[in-house]
Amino acid sequence: MYIASFLILSLGSFSFFYFDKIVAFTGNKEKTKANRLVEYQSEKHHKPTYIQAFIGTFLGNSKNNFYGNTPGTKLNSIWKTFLGAGQTRVNKEKGANLWAGAGWTGQPLLIREGKNLFLTIGCYDHNLKKINALTGEIIWEYKFDDIIKGTGTYWENSSAKNPEERYVILQGSRLGLHNSFSSEEINSFRAVSYTSGKELWRINVKKTQSYSRDVDGSALVINDTIYIGLENGYLAVINPKKITNYQGNNYPEIISEHKLFDNTDIQKHGGNLVTEASPVRINNHIYIASGSGHVYGYNLISKEIDWDYKIGSDLNGSPAVTSDNCLLVPIEKQYISGKGGVIKLNPLNEGIKAVEWFFPTDNNSFADWQGGVIGSVATNDSYHPKHYLAVFSGIDGYLYVINYKQIDINKTVLGPNLEENLPCPDLVFKYKIGESISTPVVYENKLIAASYKGVYLFSYNDSLEFELISFVPGGFESTPISFDSIVYLASRDGYLYCFGDSENEIQTNISEAEVFEIEEDFVETISIELDSLEKKNEIEKKDTLLAINVLFSENRDYFLNRTALLAMSTKANKVLSDILETRKEATVSKNETTTTTTTTTTTISSGYKYHIIAGSFSIKENAVKFSAKLKSQGFDSEMFGPRKNFWYVPYYSFATKQEALAKLKEVHSTTNKEAWILEY
Repeated sequence: MYIASFLILSLGSFSFFYFDKIVAFTGNKEKTKANRLVEYQSEKHHKPTYIQAFIGTFLGNSKNNFYGNTPGTKLNSIWKTFLGAGQTRVNKEKGANLWAGAGWTGQPLLIREGKNLFLTIGCYDHNLKKINALTGEIIWEYKFDDIIKGTGTYWENSSAKNPEERYVILQGSRLGLHNSFSSEEINSFRAVSYTSGKELWRINVKKTQSYSRDVDGSALVINDTIYIGLENGYLAVINPKKITNYQGNNYPEIISEHKLFDNTDIQKHGGNLVTEASPVRINNHIYIASGSGHVYGYNLISKEIDWDYKIGSDLNGSPAVTSDNCLLVPIEKQYISGKGGVIKLNPLNEGIKAVEWFFPTDNNSFADWQGGVIGSVATNDSYHPKHYLAVFSGIDGYLYVINYKQIDINKTVLGPNLEENLPCPDLVFKYKIGESISTPVVYENKLIAASYKGVYLFSYNDSLEFELISFVPGGFESTPISFDSIVYLASRDGYLYCFGDSENEIQTNISEAEVFEIEEDFVETISIELDSLEKKNEIEKKDTLLAINVLFSENRDYFLNRTALLAMSTKANKVLSDILETRKEATVSKNETTTTTTTTTTTISSGYKYHIIAGSFSIKENAVKFSAKLKSQGFDSEMFGPRKNFWYVPYYSFATKQEALAKLKEVHSTTNKEAWILEY
């Protein structure tokens, strides 16, 4: 009975308590959707009961129209993780460049593993990484031969015999820092185990008339068949269940390859026949844009390309599928006489009849671009829209929001090749964000757009009135995702950022040694208390300690903050004291009272349990000095301790948590963003 009671109380209270502490850290007063992430990761579990992709490919699905769920109202930094930097060669003349972080089109995948959430992202340091979505901790890395620009695709191999081979990330990279274009093996597309980071197989991207053998696009998986556009200018159809081992590496069966260019493209584009886009699906067709200037349709029944709309430009971005089964295709200003922009194509029609409308963007010389849209187009189709919106960012420096089903009856435009009198959609909103190759994402009432100037968060209402509600400066090329008020976005400064409504950053810089030290101290504290339990036998004590250790091992990723660990210990002691029914004796654990035998204890008024901490000190004299400094500034709260060998100096102390939380928000905005609440 005691074991059951202790386990239920400790496990249940642990989750609830840590959730409360996160609320305290972030300044939130109540449980919101943003805190579901915390709940997922703080609840007890032994092994993942399932693994499921929440965002499992670039732009979320086979229509490129899902980007997570609604972000919050602010882009405050919750955590950031350094992704590293790596060398790559853009061309022989310039030699190797050093690129940091992640860029176009590097969007994180978000995967739920049991009660946990993790990200996977390809990085410029050559590594595919699995990252804890709550803390930013890197779980594993798999090293490619070059930088990774594109987004992976999650695939579950239902016939696999073990989890390592069942849950798979399909990821591309550049050709290899130490490879030449003519190398016999360019293994720039690989399958990596989601659970372990182990390579499962690779494919050799063959040499063609295209000048690239990279893989920037994301794979589309249909009935365990992989469809992927390669930068050699081919659409590859792959059977990942038929594997051959050759010279120590595994290779899947290449069912077929389909050329995405013709001889006239070679004459006009030279070797720039690169396919960087990801395929999308409409019914029994796959559609993909090519750098040769075509949008191709591959028939899943006949297994041949049977639709082709030629624009002629270098088409970098991936098409998006609209709710009326059309394609929104971004167009770069290159190889064409007109402007770049976005075109809506109906693949049920041929030639010029396929054009529903064209929206041009202004020309602008930036880096190697002359204008148009490099990133992809996003729609709000997955979010039960009242208005059918499409959003995209241009090299001209503007974010555009249009109604993709509504034509501007007072306006016609010239097409990419100066086709006359093309319809143009209604412009809903336009905003200067700076030059961008990132793909903006739009939700039911929010929009996130990133550029080389920073990341912008907008809100909008049913009347389509847009308001900029948050902005973070920086250089961003990649595409964001959102999970219940939390936004994840990689930057060219080397970091992956976790943004949200929180006003103070979750610290994760505690060392591994400190984690183990605090864990051991906590278990020792509990064991001292258990020794006083006359009704428990040795087996019961051992079982209970084992349960505590299991709890730590399963949650240690989420308690990498010293404050949380200390507060967690306090809560555990309180739970134990309830079980022991000796509240007075268990208020302070025995290892703490041992410490106080050689040190003078400073107490605080019993009516004040919640303290907004300004600083903690292992040396009492430093705490005394800091306390005196605060008093000179008008704060009237006494230091206390020692507790766990630390002395604490609060700004304020309160009898209730509600009062403390209310004041904490003010302290964060006016005094100290690192202040936190301690219950004592």
